[in-house]
Amino acid sequence: MLLSYTRRKLKPILLTLTAIFFSTFGCRKQTYCNVEYTSSDDIPYIDLLSGHDWQHFSRAEVKPQGILIRGASALPYNRNGPLLKVKGDFILSATINIQSKKSALIYFCGQLPDTCGDWLQKSKYIAIGVEKEMLRLVIHNGELTIEKPSVDIGDPTTIQFLLKKNGNRIEYYVNNVLAGSFHDIDGIFEQGRIYFGAEAEAGSSFLLSKLQAKPANATARMEVYDNKIQAAPVGNHF
Repeated sequence: MLLSYTRRKLKPILLTLTAIFFSTFGCRKQTYCNVEYTSSDDIPYIDLLSGHDWQHFSRAEVKPQGILIRGASALPYNRNGPLLKVKGDFILSATINIQSKKSALIYFCGQLPDTCGDWLQKSKYIAIGVEKEMLRLVIHNGELTIEKPSVDIGDPTTIQFLLKKNGNRIEYYVNNVLAGSFHDIDGIFEQGRIYFGAEAEAGSSFLLSKLQAKPANATARMEVYDNKIQAAPVGNHF
């Protein structure tokens, strides 16, 4: 009887100590572990603008309100900026402010273009944006460029785009409304890395005011760092 009473008293203390241990030692900075969260709604977003290198992106100008993207002839990838390393499903969110009806695109790139002698690696990406009040979703699978059917989104000046990956299914949303989905049969993000970029039509600009990401569920993992700091290949931390 005394032993049962002691166990009842010790149980909440042990649970508290376990929670403190995992919250202190279980996760590294900007790395999300499945011991902390039970649903995607509980998982906080990672800010991919503040504290990351956008000033060396040739198309961009850093402003207090966000990143001003101008039309330019350079490639639309921010090679020096934030790089996500992911395992499992994820959610990507971008908010832009537009002042014209010209094309404005945000790039989520799973593979950057690269060359070495005669070897050529082509890019794999999903680009989402707006042009003339119509949603644009462009997929490049490493060989072909595929543009999904347009959707009329009206004339908002602030637009939030959101991509959700669930297995090989990708859903895309505009201002929290599901706009469409497709099956990623080409493995756009199969390397477990996501680079970011943006593209404005020549003679125009738009403001990227938010860029965020988070794991889509409690078993997924995500790390973020600036690509420019890679002095050597990074091993698998998962």
